Amino acid sequence: MRWSCRQYRGLLPGYIERELAPKQRERVSRHLNTCVECYAAYTAQRQIVRELKAGLPRLGSGSHAPRLDRIRAAVMTELAEPRPQP
Repeated sequence: MRWSCRQYRGLLPGYIERELAPKQRERVSRHLNTCVECYAAYTAQRQIVRELKAGLPRLGSGSHAPRLDRIRAAVMTELAEPRPQP
């Protein structure tokens, strides 16, 4: 079965965080090497993750940390959802 770009993009958060199984990770990697649109989505999401990781520790700690983790998880979930085409 051939996967769609939508399916690959849904796996990007797991790919970025290295949470995918090795075979899945390899499949996503091969697709990113051949699909300009998905690669652009990957680089954008990767940059957002970097910025979140760099900024969240400075925003709060201690009792605020669980709340920030929930915010980050919500952002990552939203990023994984496909966007409607204009």
